Amino acid sequence: MSRVLKKSIFINFLSSIALLGSMETAVAKIPEPPTGDRFQLIEQPLPLKIGVTLGGIALIGLELWWFLGSKTQAQAAKTQGGVQEIEITVEGGYSPDRITVNVAQAVRLKFVRKDPSSCLEKVILPDFHKAVDLPLHRPTVVEFTPQTPGTYPFHCGMNMFRGAIEVKEPRDVASGIVLRNRFLSRGAHGLQNAPGDDLTGVSFETSSQVSVNGESPAIRKALAG
Repeated sequence: MSRVLKKSIFINFLSSIALLGSMETAVAKIPEPPTGDRFQLIEQPLPLKIGVTLGGIALIGLELWWFLGSKTQAQAAKTQGGVQEIEITVEGGYSPDRITVNVAQAVRLKFVRKDPSSCLEKVILPDFHKAVDLPLHRPTVVEFTPQTPGTYPFHCGMNMFRGAIEVKEPRDVASGIVLRNRFLSRGAHGLQNAPGDDLTGVSFETSSQVSVNGESPAIRKALAG
């Protein structure tokens, strides 16, 4: 479901609940009774009260899902010339709003703002100490190099629209760590003969041959197999 459609459903639902709530608390002006009271509360039917209560609970659940549980699939940045690049459209939020990049490699985010809302005039990346103005209909580049794996948020100037950057270890680094741990736990002979380990021709005479940064020829040969 697109962000615009979800926002439309959310607004319509909110309007319906507000209308029901006004009916719950409505008062009617009646001719002045002998007691001197000018207004009298109209008692609403029990089914209507129950409906309003259930509607309020549903509204709370919808808000929680909207702000906490509605996550789009992360999109990986593409590497060009040694730099991880991705374009982010700023229109009613950020698209994509979840991005994956590799650690210790330069990142270039290209924001293209199409929404005239003042809330989206600025994008803030607090963990990378970036606060950048986004001119309308003009690409704006934000560059940084993440040094530690993790999830780093970014948001608009009013913190109403948010996104996240997922910084991960590259595949060869993660696989190198796995192979090192297997080597240390089983020993060279056990690793070479373990079911599912296609490491034919790879020598593991010492643990120093297993490089955690993925640069070892043994690791690369194992991963290529």
